[in-house]
Amino acid sequence: MSNPKDEALKNQPMPSPTWKPDPKEMNMDPKPLPDQARPAGEEADEPPARSGTSERREKPTEAAGKDNPVHHTGRVPPKVTDDEL
Repeated sequence: MSNPKDEALKNQPMPSPTWKPDPKEMNMDPKPLPDQARPAGEEADEPPARSGTSERREKPTEAAGKDNPVHHTGRVPPKVTDDEL
């Protein structure tokens, strides 16, 4: 908005509320699309390669009595003493 106190701006017309800037011209020339995927071949049905043999690292969790709590990982937690707190 113009400032009416400024003499240079008093003579300028007020902008129309429906005025919109001219849209920029768009380049409508067609561009070729690149290949989006390589064609499927015989390799498409093969499972992914393994990086090594699978091996069991820990024993499964075993049930224990009330004196020996076993957590879900199968490890027995260390005893905590008053000196460590």
